[in-house]
Amino acid sequence: MHNYEIHHNGKEYTRISKAQAKQLHSILVPVYMDGCKMMPFNMFGTTHELTGYNDLIAQGGSFETYVQSFTYYNCSYEQGYYPAFYTEVK
Repeated sequence: MHNYEIHHNGKEYTRISKAQAKQLHSILVPVYMDGCKMMPFNMFGTTHELTGYNDLIAQGGSFETYVQSFTYYNCSYEQGYYPAFYTEVK
């Protein structure tokens, strides 16, 4: 995994692993997901914000189900074959 640090709107974000994203999401810390070849928070990206457990219940599944759905519909040759996860550095 490449270690990226991104600055957007005066905030700093860092790339994390899927296991870390799942742990942070379970304690209601916002986690952002995008294709692994995409730069998050740009006009071409499909950055999704996972803000809490209620988002997943509304989608009818768990964290894994949401990630699998994102992978199926958004990951491709151009965007990367797997999702990358980001969180805000505090």
